[in-house]
Amino acid sequence: MRSTIQWEDPGLPERDGVQNSVQDLDFSRDGEILVVAVANLVLIYDAKEGDLLHRLRGHKDTVYSVAFVRDGTRFASGGADKTVIIWTRKVGGERWWMGEAGGRVVRRVGWVKNR
Repeated sequence: MRSTIQWEDPGLPERDGVQNSVQDLDFSRDGEILVVAVANLVLIYDAKEGDLLHRLRGHKDTVYSVAFVRDGTRFASGGADKTVIIWTRKVGGERWWMGEAGGRVVRRVGWVKNR
């Protein structure tokens, strides 16, 4: 199996002259939106065209994980700043802070399905 580049973003932020790497990514269930954890940012892309739609700022350190909720209305991000942020899919809309994650770096976020 060979991988092919469908699109790329040459504008990923640099830190100390070195281009940052992608820590995590997740697609919305409908496949239209891609959220990406890079540096202390959450980047939102149009998954089909590869266009950068938004750069979300809120974390004070590296973002390690992003995850959409199943219905695609919101997603979470967590990272080295020991916080989890729940973002609404309507970018620019309200966001909620979950506060510190027990004083530990957040390596992974996810959602639990209600029964």
